[in-house]
Amino acid sequence: MTIKTNEELRMFENAIDRCNDSLLLITPEGTEFDLKTPMGRHQGIASMLNQQGPLEPELFATSYEDEAVLINYIRQCKKIA
Repeated sequence: MTIKTNEELRMFENAIDRCNDSLLLITPEGTEFDLKTPMGRHQGIASMLNQQGPLEPELFATSYEDEAVLINYIRQCKKIA
């Protein structure tokens, strides 16, 4: 998953805020960030913005409720694309 526009960034940060449990972002190199912690959020989003190459970071929710929030975020991004 990558972030390409300011609108996607704003929507993604809102999605993170709506989630209750850990959100793990794993880069293609294997680095893990918990987006629910301040440092993990900053570093994880930076990696999403600066991603180069064909592989993208992967995002994992630890609850079904948070997964639904992320799916809704992806749907919103497709609508504005």
